[in-house]
Amino acid sequence: MPSLKNVKRTELLIISEKKYSDIRENIIEMNIGSVYIQTSLENLSATRSDLILDNFTTRLFVARIKGENYFFIYGKKKANKGTFNEHCKNTVYEYDDWNSFYSHIVKVSSNENESVMSDNKRIVSISNKLQRKGEYYE
Repeated sequence: MPSLKNVKRTELLIISEKKYSDIRENIIEMNIGSVYIQTSLENLSATRSDLILDNFTTRLFVARIKGENYFFIYGKKKANKGTFNEHCKNTVYEYDDWNSFYSHIVKVSSNENESVMSDNKRIVSISNKLQRKGEYYE
């Protein structure tokens, strides 16, 4: 399993199970196109502030899945180009299930054969099915 620091270029990093503060030092060292971080409402402001201090531009959004709200921060390092395959829409997205949501994120923020890394094995599997290079880290 790759560590965060050993990856040369990760087009898309999706953090759904870890706190940003726990892996912050590793992320700062990475060459990332874009990152999506799931966070609790209680940690939203601190996570966003940390990302800004770490030279990311950020955008907050809500994923409404099966009627429940989940909070995410999209980030892109200021000096890096990141893939984004659609125009920004609104900040609330509705999905019937997690697979649909993750598929959308992977399709929007990466292209075929690009590296997608996540701490969630379901996201890695979805990425591989979508012809991305899905990688898992612990």
